[in-house]
Amino acid sequence: MASCNEDGCSVLTLGKCVNGLELDECPHYSKEDNDNVAAQEINDEDLDQDDQDNQSFLKANEVNRENLKDVHSGKALTLDEANKIAKSVLARVIVLAGMPEAGKTTLLLTLMHLFSSKLSFKEYIFAGSQTLIDFEEKSHPSKIDSDISTPETGRTPVGPHTFMHIGVADLATLNNKINLLFTDISGETFKALKDSAEECQKFELGARADHFVLFFDTKDLTSLKERANSKAAGLGMLRGLTEAGTLLPTTKIQIVFSKWDLFDQEKKENNLQFLEVLKDEIRKNYGEKYAVSFYEISCRSKDGTFTFGYGLDKLFLSWVNQSQLDHNEIQNSEVENEFELSQFLKFKYNQ
Repeated sequence: MASCNEDGCSVLTLGKCVNGLELDECPHYSKEDNDNVAAQEINDEDLDQDDQDNQSFLKANEVNRENLKDVHSGKALTLDEANKIAKSVLARVIVLAGMPEAGKTTLLLTLMHLFSSKLSFKEYIFAGSQTLIDFEEKSHPSKIDSDISTPETGRTPVGPHTFMHIGVADLATLNNKINLLFTDISGETFKALKDSAEECQKFELGARADHFVLFFDTKDLTSLKERANSKAAGLGMLRGLTEAGTLLPTTKIQIVFSKWDLFDQEKKENNLQFLEVLKDEIRKNYGEKYAVSFYEISCRSKDGTFTFGYGLDKLFLSWVNQSQLDHNEIQNSEVENEFELSQFLKFKYNQ
């Protein structure tokens, strides 16, 4: 901005020097204010410094980006994410199957709680999880902080197949880490399997299962009103998957009688006899081709009759100690389906 320090000069308003001089010859006239010039010089210096700082910051970030690593979200794993684990480390794939509200998620949360509340469980220690946030969200309704008087577990929503992850390590060696990948699939999906051979054929994940855990709700099985439907639903699911060939003979079939604390004791003898008939039918139809075992589980006994996680210890040990690879070698297989399968499913076992 122009200025003049000569008293009485009207150059700034009329454009003429009071002394009659040309403006570029007048010693009192200046096209720019000295203070503004100085300020501009300072601002230029600041800008130069800012530019230098920005360049340094960008260069530092370029170096840091080279060291960046992918981190997991803590949510349930997609099929591709589970595939990365299964291909890189020792992993067990465990399909938790059953009708809605049969206790699948409750069992999984109970196992997680046993590891988080104790130094070890059955000589194994917790060795990390890529789905901690999802575990916390699923378990919240059963905690005091939820302000819910009776502990409960939310139902798994219908959607794409996802997985929950728990890593464990042998307490004796600490270097024998095993990754357990549990399916987190809605009971509505399994409900559809019992009625549809086509849906059973689509359930390719069954071929990868080291363990197929089929839940029967004990409360329903010991109810004269519900037992027939409960039995038919479980056996229908098992029959459909085995006939479709989506459960390989190398998969361990584990029958879980969940909510064992809700066993109807008033008709105890009759109920026990019914359960034995059910076991015998399963052994007769599948025992020669598959390794079948039975478990009575009470995760959260309502009346305190059973300890927390009753029966889960034996089931857990079978998961970490048994696999499809026990007596078989893995082989790549060609994908015959029109659609591209995940790498997670592109293999088979010698039988």
